[in-house]
Amino acid sequence: MRQKKPFLLVLAIFYTIVSLVPTLWMVSGSLKSQNDFNQYPPRFIPQQMHFDNFTKLFNSFHFDVYLKNTIFVTVAIVLLSLLVNSMAAYALARLTFPGRNIIFMFVLGSMMIPFATYMIPLFMVIRQLGLINNLWGIVVIAIAHPFSIFLLRQFYMNFPKELEEAGRIDGLGLIGIFFRLIVPTSKPIFTTVGLLVFIWNWNNYVWPLIVTNDKSLWVLQLGITSFMSEHSAEFQMVMAGSIVAILPIVVLFFSLQRFLIEGILSSGIKG
Repeated sequence: MRQKKPFLLVLAIFYTIVSLVPTLWMVSGSLKSQNDFNQYPPRFIPQQMHFDNFTKLFNSFHFDVYLKNTIFVTVAIVLLSLLVNSMAAYALARLTFPGRNIIFMFVLGSMMIPFATYMIPLFMVIRQLGLINNLWGIVVIAIAHPFSIFLLRQFYMNFPKELEEAGRIDGLGLIGIFFRLIVPTSKPIFTTVGLLVFIWNWNNYVWPLIVTNDKSLWVLQLGITSFMSEHSAEFQMVMAGSIVAILPIVVLFFSLQRFLIEGILSSGIKG
């Protein structure tokens, strides 16, 4: 076993380097001029740093609008998702009612259904609600998420019953117990689920493409794609837009990495 450790370490370092090369190339490309980028053979390090690519990105291509739309959509989904999914998970974990386990099996089973199979019926529902070309049309369908319910339920399965009983003795009802006792103690799992939901929806592309036709309602991923088609020769601008898109995820991940691991461990992953 000891002989394998150096080999595994070298393999991990090699894999890390290989994984970072595309990201480093993207950073390098975002700082190049158009002539530098089109140079052959390509140079990894630009001859001159062009930080004005980022200024041009926001001043000339309305990237600030795409960024604001993405922030609104993602934050709204995270907050509403934590509220709705935590209540559903608590009910499935702590309340006793007929069909509870069957409902949970349906929740788990829904994770195996590809999005493409119910995309058209979902679009028809959103159209009936009048949410086409509306940012809330992106938000509504992403609130309830089976994997979030699963993680939260596993956390609540390990929740001490004594705390709930103490709340009942103090005269708290079901809603009071949930919001005064359960929610304050759910910060680790809330951080984990919130970060995962943020990442999933920050990078969302297919559903915003279906729901929004108005460019003023586009999110970052749609903005970058349209930029590639409209300005295919200016790949340095595409790289700059990609850097802006991934930066919040990188910052959040490294800032909350410890809480992410703690939240997954605290869920226990047991039924």
